Amino acid sequence: MIPGWANIVVVTGVIWIAINATNCSDGVDGLSGSLVALSLSMIGALLYVVTGNAIVAKYLLVPHDPEGASWSILAFIMVGCLVGYLWYNAPPSLVLMGDAGSRPLGLLVGIMVAVTRNPLLIAIVGSVILMNGATGLFKVAMMRFLRIGVLRGIRFPLHDHCRANLGWTSSQVLVRFVLAHIFLSAVLLALLLKVR
Repeated sequence: MIPGWANIVVVTGVIWIAINATNCSDGVDGLSGSLVALSLSMIGALLYVVTGNAIVAKYLLVPHDPEGASWSILAFIMVGCLVGYLWYNAPPSLVLMGDAGSRPLGLLVGIMVAVTRNPLLIAIVGSVILMNGATGLFKVAMMRFLRIGVLRGIRFPLHDHCRANLGWTSSQVLVRFVLAHIFLSAVLLALLLKVR
């Protein structure tokens, strides 16, 4: 069992990474909102169908959480709010998110991951968010603190690299990142639940 102080450190790190990676993903109309909506949908489904259901949790050998279904409601309410936001954020956007929107969304993703009691779940439900935003944080940390120049030829956030170096349009970035997020997260979630 993890000591309480270590759990606080791990959860704080997960929430910090979720906030900053989500904030870095904001820059293409609809990208951050779409990726967070997908992440929250997966966390909500996991909390409702798997951990919130005693029979399924026992079958999949995961701890049952009787509050899982209640937490999933919060996730699905936010998904509904994001769908309404994305309706008006489609290019040309009428409503912008900015830091005031992306940071609280990252906070919610981090809190929902903490509720599952599995901090590694952030890498599964937020795989593309982390690749897009958190790899830039990793690059800056390596250069600033260790003086190691890794990923020197790649611009971050990754969606900027795709637009500037690969010539993708903002719509291509949005669709390709969303498709990659759906595929990668689904595969990782299946591996988490069935191949252990």
